[in-house]
Amino acid sequence: NSSNNDIRDNDFSWGIRIDAYEEVHARDSTSQLMESGSNYNYFYRNDFTHGGDGIFIRVGNGWSCEGNVFEENDTSFANNNAVESWAGRNYFIRNKANYSSYGFWLGGTDESDVLYNEVAYNGIKPCNAAERGAGNGGLVFLNGTAEHIRIVGNDVHDNNGSGVAVRYDVSKTPGYVAGHILIQNNRITGTTKGAGNGDAIYLDSVDWVDVSGN
Repeated sequence: NSSNNDIRDNDFSWGIRIDAYEEVHARDSTSQLMESGSNYNYFYRNDFTHGGDGIFIRVGNGWSCEGNVFEENDTSFANNNAVESWAGRNYFIRNKANYSSYGFWLGGTDESDVLYNEVAYNGIKPCNAAERGAGNGGLVFLNGTAEHIRIVGNDVHDNNGSGVAVRYDVSKTPGYVAGHILIQNNRITGTTKGAGNGDAIYLDSVDWVDVSGN
């Protein structure tokens, strides 16, 4: 329930917990946790590096968070996901999401924009929780709804797994597919196979995708 805040130029690094004997992934510790109807916040040039996740938008209690803008933050070196979000209508612009298990893990993020971010060297080390087909990867929309998404102008390079991946788990809702997605003017290079197919763009159970100028 924290809304309309302006949060910029802070050091929130090393938000991580690891039990050397029990816990491998350090999930879901994070440098920034957002939940419970936190809306219309602005995050600018913060250091969210070296977290369990860098940024984590969670909806486990049934509340979504929307209208938040994340601009020019560094979320790199996360043990799991540099950015993980399960809420829609949020905007990620010119952030760094590098050297993590995944750059962006976005499930259930309808009507969101992912614009001009750097997403690089993910899925190498660490490389937790590789997904069927997609493997680890750079910018992925997996296992949740993904409708009305814009993925534009991102530099997605040298990821070990898919560069961009979109898949809905049809076992959850048979007959449903993700859709109405724009993948445009991205630079997707140096993708390696990892634990998946190694596709630059991996699509599964997705309709109405416009792929242009990449």
